[in-house]
Amino acid sequence: MMATLTSDPTVEESSAPRTTRRDVAVTLLYKNAMLLVLAVLVVTAAFTYDNFLEWNNFKIILVQNAGLGIIAVGVTLLMVTGAFDLSVVPVFVLGAAVYAAMADDMGWGLALVAALLAGSITGVINGFIVAKVGVNSFIATLATASAFAGIVLSGLGNDQVTLTTPSPRLLGTGSVLGIPIPILLLVAVFLIGQLVLGSTAYGRRLKTVGGSEHAARLAGLRVERLRVSAYVIVGICACLAGVVFVARLGSMQATQLTNSAPLLLDAIAIVVVGGTSLYGGEGAVWRTAIGLLIFGVLDNVIAGVNASAATEQIVKGVVVLFAVITDLRSRQRSV
Repeated sequence: MMATLTSDPTVEESSAPRTTRRDVAVTLLYKNAMLLVLAVLVVTAAFTYDNFLEWNNFKIILVQNAGLGIIAVGVTLLMVTGAFDLSVVPVFVLGAAVYAAMADDMGWGLALVAALLAGSITGVINGFIVAKVGVNSFIATLATASAFAGIVLSGLGNDQVTLTTPSPRLLGTGSVLGIPIPILLLVAVFLIGQLVLGSTAYGRRLKTVGGSEHAARLAGLRVERLRVSAYVIVGICACLAGVVFVARLGSMQATQLTNSAPLLLDAIAIVVVGGTSLYGGEGAVWRTAIGLLIFGVLDNVIAGVNASAATEQIVKGVVVLFAVITDLRSRQRSV
């Protein structure tokens, strides 16, 4: 008589891998490695020079990086969909140019609306080419970056647009209760971005599109519209950053197209350091804030010790590489 084979649940349970406290701790360490990096940087900076922990120094860090942070929020929302935008810098300069050209005559309010409208139009153009036509986001936005830069060059030429009245400059130089307006705008954009991506159905849909476009379509999501909307958000954020920039400096000229070239790479690096996946489907705006603070503190420390620009680039590269490796290890452990 043949023996009947039965499954022993105790055997199955004993053969399954068990998650130990050490595994949990290591996974948490990988997921929050950049928080640890930020903490180490802050402690190091506090011992490096005396003025680091002063409020005035923190205001300088945040004001100098306000535009970059605003752009990074838009890039985060786009990257979770699995797409990229290489036209950020020309759109940034376009927003600054539109604001500077209109603010003195029409008032800063209408000029701001016009600049944001220009950003939304560039977003619609990018989104249409990528989502509707089906062109790869790198190629599409590389082409539109050239086109948008040409529009700026044809509009400005060799002229410099200057803000001659005080009120348009308040967005860059004004303050409320001792807090500079650029910082207030930066915080507002981050809070809105975190709310949208982390707590709304729209944010979950963006992540679904980036995680699996096929699954998103099966779920009935309008993938094209979602991607277009993400590009519109990036365009608006880039133009708002341009407005803050020109309001701080008080003038705008076409040379900013080349002077601001590192802005895109820094924005993407900040988002990556914050843990947003390059492949889409995963990301958080609050983590992008950590990436911004890491870069801001790094810049501040390097300036404080009078290190060279080459040293700054090397350190930033190491930080980005470390972030990518820890993110990869974290994903491998969660599989």
